[in-house]
Amino acid sequence: AGDAVTVVVNGVDNWWNPVTSASATVGLTSTDPGANIPMDASLAAGTVTFTTFRFITPGNWTITSHCKTNPQISSDTSPIVQVITGSVASFLFEAINSPQYAGDTLQITVRAVDGSGITVSSYNESAFMTASTGPGTILVGAIQFTGGEWSGPVVLTKAEQSAHLNIHDFDDIVRGISNPFPLLPGTLANIKILVPGENLT
Repeated sequence: AGDAVTVVVNGVDNWWNPVTSASATVGLTSTDPGANIPMDASLAAGTVTFTTFRFITPGNWTITSHCKTNPQISSDTSPIVQVITGSVASFLFEAINSPQYAGDTLQITVRAVDGSGITVSSYNESAFMTASTGPGTILVGAIQFTGGEWSGPVVLTKAEQSAHLNIHDFDDIVRGISNPFPLLPGTLANIKILVPGENLT
C-alpha cells in the first residue's frame, strides 16, 4: 500500500493490435476507495503511461481505464491486485488535547504506520518515549506495541509553554512526534524558598 504503480494504457483494435494513430484522452478508476488516481492524460502514438497511481487500502482491487473522449470505446479492467500493508515508516500519535497540566495523567495512543498512514497490524515491538520537557520529567511504563498500536498513561511533571512527546524504536530508526500542546503548572501544592545559587529546577 502506498507504493507508486506504473500503469500503461494502449489504444488497440478489436483484435488487440496497437493503434499508433490513436489520440484519445484516457482516465483511470479503481475499486480501491482510497486510491491515489492521476489526472487524465492523452494517448501519444497510441499509448500513455501513468506513473503516480497508488493503491492506499490493503485488500484486493482492480484498475480500470476509460476513454474519456469517446464513451463508445470499450473500457478495460486489470486483473485483481493484492495490496498489503507496507513496512513501518513512522509512529503516529493521536492528537493530544490542549491544555494539559503538569502532574496530570495523559492517556496517549500511538500507532505504527506505513508510508500511507495505515496501521501495520503485524508490528509488536517495544519503543521508548521522551518529552520535550527534558530528562526526568516524564513518567511512563514499558511501551509494547500490540497489533501495531500502544495506549497507556503518561505523566509530565514540568510545565512548558509548548510541550510535545517523542517516541522511537530501540534502534532509533522508526520515530514519531506528537502535536505541540501547552503544559500548564498544576494546582498550588507547596511553597518553596530559594537562597542565592538555587533555582526551582
